[in-house]
Amino acid sequence: MSRAFFIAASAAGFFAFAMQAQTEAQARPAWCGTQKEMNAAERTVCADASLGALDDQLTMIYESALKSVGSERAKLQKTQEDWIRVTRNGCNDDNTCLRDVYDRRISIVRSIDNRGSIEPNGTH
Repeated sequence: MSRAFFIAASAAGFFAFAMQAQTEAQARPAWCGTQKEMNAAERTVCADASLGALDDQLTMIYESALKSVGSERAKLQKTQEDWIRVTRNGCNDDNTCLRDVYDRRISIVRSIDNRGSIEPNGTH
């Protein structure tokens, strides 16, 4: 093997490793790097790219819903805090449970955002 081939192969391997590391870092929710202590559910979401993507999707929809609910903003914030504390964290490190609760919560928050109200009939 020539020295040039070895250098090229090494550079290609390093580039592939760097791209994989960048992709994995992008798949993690932003909050994963900011918390010193995490519970089992949080560690699982941070470690699994597909759960991280669901968390990011929920965050985007939730932020939109906060803008659309007007005077019900505090109520939506409370339901989100309760969902995190009880429902999401109740899954612990169970990936299937976490996927299910994220899918359901995304659907609920999307409906709230679409109607502009937490109330099922769409009135504030």
